[in-house]
Amino acid sequence: MDVKLPLDQPHIGHKIVSSQSQYDSLVTSTTCNPQIDFSAYDLVIGKVMTDREFSSAEYVLRNPCSSDTLSLVVVLNNSTQSPTIISSTTYSALIPKLSNNHVIDVTISYTLKLILKI
Repeated sequence: MDVKLPLDQPHIGHKIVSSQSQYDSLVTSTTCNPQIDFSAYDLVIGKVMTDREFSSAEYVLRNPCSSDTLSLVVVLNNSTQSPTIISSTTYSALIPKLSNNHVIDVTISYTLKLILKI
């Protein structure tokens, strides 16, 4: 999956995709073309520059009752012990449809596997 976001910062950022036409203009893929009900959901999609390959991602969405800011925490889990070449990792999460006054704050964290040889 390729996502058209600029590659000029360590944490590249994210976009909120709220329609099929936005999705089609932002994402190109020959293997992943999900059917998304954009009347019920928005898609948060982003890229981050890393020096490791990641095997999985976990997502936590928090919506404090008294706030218009939602918090999405993306935890990337690595699949290899040693650093690789610098590359971009794409993440995406379906979230309930945002109202006009909601803002989303995305935080990226990493779980790294360490192997100690004694």
